[in-house]
Amino acid sequence: MSYIRPIYSGRLGNHIFQHCYCRLLAEQHGKNLNCAGLPFFPNTSGATSPTEAETLLRCRNTLDAEIAAGSYAIRGLFQNYSHFRDHMPRIKEWLHKRPLECFTSDDLLISIRLGDFKRFNVCLPFAYYEQAIRLFDCRNIHLVTDEPSHPFIGRFAKFNARIIAQDDFVHGLSFENIVMSNSTYCWWYTILSGKMKRAVFPIPTHTRNAAYSATKIFNDGLDLRVDDPRITYLYNIGTWGDKAGERGATTLEPAIFFRAGIFRTTSKNCYSPSTRDPRH
Repeated sequence: MSYIRPIYSGRLGNHIFQHCYCRLLAEQHGKNLNCAGLPFFPNTSGATSPTEAETLLRCRNTLDAEIAAGSYAIRGLFQNYSHFRDHMPRIKEWLHKRPLECFTSDDLLISIRLGDFKRFNVCLPFAYYEQAIRLFDCRNIHLVTDEPSHPFIGRFAKFNARIIAQDDFVHGLSFENIVMSNSTYCWWYTILSGKMKRAVFPIPTHTRNAAYSATKIFNDGLDLRVDDPRITYLYNIGTWGDKAGERGATTLEPAIFFRAGIFRTTSKNCYSPSTRDPRH
């Protein structure tokens, strides 16, 4: 039987987007999903079969890709909430994990993504985290990060913050209050959480790496904003090494953010594969 095969790129957060998009696309067109499951997510285990003659399709923004007879290898980022909004109950089943029950409304989770983001100059500044923390009234602050020994983490000592784990999906599902980073892995556990009551979402509008500015990303059709009353957006954020990044951000509740139409997005169904995008 013909199949859809995702071409994975980036790290696990990217892989979740690629897996879910291709799984939905395969089901929509009556094809098999030909890929290995995602690590740590047993409900994504798929059947792998030898590849056959297949068409390479570079998709960006739509589940209405032109799929005909035969098998396809699909390349893309698919980081647009509109792809998945109507399918979230099923995606929650695919990515199901049982949350911990040891955290309360007094606990705040902060996601700090460093790693390869340092190389791409897109790490969020401390000023963003300070302002986000002030939006909550939580006594206990917990950090999840991919670099717990980095000097940047030491700046959170003023909050008596505790590192509870390296970037861990189960912990992410276990908090009512979350300060998000610009990580797709963090995005997934925040959006899928059944416990989350309030989250802060960063919108980096000026960065040292122009390819990662919000205006550029949104105009490329990569839009992970969620019209959810539980989410507050911090806008006017910079990144490390950017003087504006250490200024205060603008706080926008979802209704204001979407009504203001701050960004206009365009749709592009295909993109050139000549530029490798490591966005996570």
